[in-house]
Amino acid sequence: MLVRLYQIFIFFLILGFSSNCILFKESELDPKSDLSNLFGLYQLFNLQRGVEYETSVKFLENGVTNGLTIVKVSRVPRDYTLPNPNLQDTSGELVGSFQQSSNGFHRLYFRDLGRFRLDLYKFSSNPSYHGSVVVDLLNSTDSGLQVVQEAFPNGYRFTEQKLTRIVRRDHDPFEIYINEEPSAIGFYNNKAFYAVQVLFNKKFEIQTSNIRLPRPWLILYTLDGNNFSSFTITEATSDAAVGSQSFDIQFNLEGHFTTEDSLVLFFRRTGLAPDPSYFITKIPFNQPENYQFYQVFNRDTNFGYDRIKTNKFFYSRGKLIYREFDSVNSSNGEWRVDTNLLQAGSGNTSIFASTYSPFSYGEDSIFQYKNFILNFLGSNFYISDFDLNDASPNTIPISHNSPIAGAVLTLQGNPFQFFLSESNTSPPAYRLSVSNQAPSLGLGNLTFSGGYFANQSYAPDEFIFHPDKTTYTIVTPGNFITRVEFNHTDLSHREVTRQPDIESLAGYTNSTSPRRIKNCNLLNQNYTCIAKRMYSGSPANLNDPFLITTSSSDGQSWSQWKELTLNPIVRK
Repeated sequence: MLVRLYQIFIFFLILGFSSNCILFKESELDPKSDLSNLFGLYQLFNLQRGVEYETSVKFLENGVTNGLTIVKVSRVPRDYTLPNPNLQDTSGELVGSFQQSSNGFHRLYFRDLGRFRLDLYKFSSNPSYHGSVVVDLLNSTDSGLQVVQEAFPNGYRFTEQKLTRIVRRDHDPFEIYINEEPSAIGFYNNKAFYAVQVLFNKKFEIQTSNIRLPRPWLILYTLDGNNFSSFTITEATSDAAVGSQSFDIQFNLEGHFTTEDSLVLFFRRTGLAPDPSYFITKIPFNQPENYQFYQVFNRDTNFGYDRIKTNKFFYSRGKLIYREFDSVNSSNGEWRVDTNLLQAGSGNTSIFASTYSPFSYGEDSIFQYKNFILNFLGSNFYISDFDLNDASPNTIPISHNSPIAGAVLTLQGNPFQFFLSESNTSPPAYRLSVSNQAPSLGLGNLTFSGGYFANQSYAPDEFIFHPDKTTYTIVTPGNFITRVEFNHTDLSHREVTRQPDIESLAGYTNSTSPRRIKNCNLLNQNYTCIAKRMYSGSPANLNDPFLITTSSSDGQSWSQWKELTLNPIVRK
C-alpha cells in the first residue's frame, strides 16, 4: 500500500513539474480517496514551492487616512486572541512593519498561512500605538483576510482588499520604497548604470521614541533600456529616522570611476568611528551582482577628519591617482598614486610634482582625457601622463574664433573630447564649443570655433558623457532647461528635448522644479531616463514602490513613462 501511494505521489510530482494543467477537476475526486489526499499533498507542495500572498489594508480615522501610519504584523498561535483590547501586546513572531503607500494602503505580504496580529502605529514626532486587529489567512481562495478581533479607538475603521497569490520573489524584505531621485552613473561596457538609496517596506523598526529604517544602495543596469536588472549593496546600508530622515549611520556615494573590467563606486560613511570611513565597491561588468566590497583603511591612524577628495579619481593602466589630506598635508593635501585600488598591501606613494605639473595646482579644473591628466589655468594648460611624466605648458594653448570679447575661458573635458566654455556678464553671453581636432597633447594647440552661442550669461549644469556624443544641460534664468548635444564625429551640435513631465501617469505629478539630466543615460544612441514617481494627492510626502522610465531614440520624441517594478538580488 505504501509503495502504491509513493508511486502515485511521484507521478503527481512529475506531472507538476512537466505541465501547468491537471487533466481532471478536483470536484470529480472522491474526497475520502487516496487519490484525493495525494492531490491535496500535491497542492501543498506546489503552494510551498514558489508562491506568497499579497493584500492591502487601510486604516481610516473618521473616514479618511490621517497622517503617517505603520502596521506591524506578527504571526500568532491559531487560538490567539488579544489579551487586553486596550493595551499593546508585543508577543508573537515578527513578520515585519509596513508603512502606508502613497494611496493610503499598507501592502502586506505573507509567505505562509496562519493567524496574524496587525498593530497600528501613528507617527508624528514619536510612534504611538493606536490599536490592533487579529486576522486569519486560511487558504489561497479567501476573498480577503478573515477578521477575528478588532480593538481600535472610536472613529477607526479597518478595510482590506482582495487577497491574491503572487510568485515568490528573490528578495525577502518584500516591497521596495523609493524616496529620492536615482542618479545615472554612466554608460560602461554596453550597459547603462543607475544608483539610488532605497528602503524595504517591512524593515521599519519601531522603538520607544522613534521609528528607524535601514536604507541600502540599489544599483540598476540595462543593456537595452527596456529590461533592467538590479541588486542591493547591503554592506552600504544607512540607518535613518522616519520623518526627520536624520541618519545615525550614512553611506554617501561620492565618486566613481572604471577599471579595465569593473565599475568602481566610492562610499563615504559617517556616524561610526573612525568617522568618516571610506569604502570601495568593485562591480565587474560581466556579472555586476558579484561585486566586491571592502573598506579603505587610513594610512595615518591619528587623522580624524575627511582625508580623501572623493570627486577626483583618475584611473588608467592599473594606476589610481587621487587627492588626499593627512596630518602632514592637512591644508592643501597632496596627489597620490595607488597600484591596487586602495586595498591593503597595495603600493601607495606621493606624487612629487614639478613646476609645470597639473598636480602643483588646485583641483577645480583638473580632469582626465584618455591616458592624460590636465589642468587648465588662465591661458595655459598643464598635462601629465599616467607614467607621471610632466609636460611644459603651451604658451598659446587655446585658439578660438569667438563672438564673445573678453570672455572668461574654462577648458572642460572627458575621456572622449575637449570643450571650451566661454562666458561674459557685460554684455551677457555664453558659448560652448568642441575642439576641431584631437590634439597632440603637449605639442599642438587646442582649436575651437563655432559651437552653441546664446546672449545670456549661464553655464552648463549637468552632462552625459558618451563615446559618440556629449550632452550638456544649461539652466537659464527662470529655471528654464536647455539641453545641447555635441556629436564627436562631425563636431555638430543641436538642442535636444528633456524627458516629459510625469502628469501623464494618472494620480501622479512632477516635482516643483524641472527634472534635469542627472537621471538619464545615453545607451546605444538612445536616451534612457529613470525617475521617482511623485504622488499628487494627500498625503504627498509618502514613499512609492515604483520607479518609472522613459526613453528617446532621437532626442526629440519620448516614450510614455512606464513603471519599472524592481525585484533585486539581495546578497545575504
